[in-house]
Amino acid sequence: MYREKNFDNPLLTEALAKLRMAQNFFNNASTPDMIDAAIYELNVAEMHLRAVIKRARNGGDDLTD
Repeated sequence: MYREKNFDNPLLTEALAKLRMAQNFFNNASTPDMIDAAIYELNVAEMHLRAVIKRARNGGDDLTD
C-alpha cells in the first residue's frame, strides 16, 4: 500500500518498514505458533503506524525525535 511513496519523516519511514517486516514475517510463517506470533507483530506494527500518523495529523512538528 505504501511501497511507492517517498516519506521524509523518519518516524513514518521506520513505522512503515516495521509494518513491511511484519507482513513478510506473516507471509513466511509456516507453523501455527509462528502464524500467531506474526499476527501479533502485524497488530503491533499497524497500531504503531496509526499512532505515528495520528501524531503527525495533530501537529506533531517534533516527529523527528
